[in-house]
Amino acid sequence: MAAQMTLALKERGVPLLINQLRYSMLDRRAENCFDLAEEQGFGIIAFSPLEQGILTGKYNKGIPPGSRASDKNAYLQSRFDQNKVNKVIELEIIAAELGTSMATLALSWLLRSKNVCSVLAGASTIEQIEQNHNAVSFNNFSDDTLKKIEAVISA
Repeated sequence: MAAQMTLALKERGVPLLINQLRYSMLDRRAENCFDLAEEQGFGIIAFSPLEQGILTGKYNKGIPPGSRASDKNAYLQSRFDQNKVNKVIELEIIAAELGTSMATLALSWLLRSKNVCSVLAGASTIEQIEQNHNAVSFNNFSDDTLKKIEAVISA
């Protein structure tokens, strides 16, 4: 699909500079476009990088009252499952070992990719703004840490 879009734009003389794709540790389909992005020279902006809040750990013990998922948000409810929660619980252990929050880990994991120019992360609290900000400078990804993360998210 991305290749077809790139070709259609090229035929019309419109350069593709940025492609906004859903991308998170729990939804990695955007990685299918990485080679094309590099070949064509366009960047990727990740939207829903925290998977509608699932990657913050907010839903680890179920759907809390007042959350987006509790408001009969059919889309979020369709993306919510126990397998994802189990992965987040394992990822939180890695985040704690690195001395950071789950949200910071999830965002910085995306930003480490040379194909990702930015992430679209919302915030409704000062703490969330701080976690988003921390992701920009967090880069404690040793090869061992990346292998641990990969083992969790690809399982």
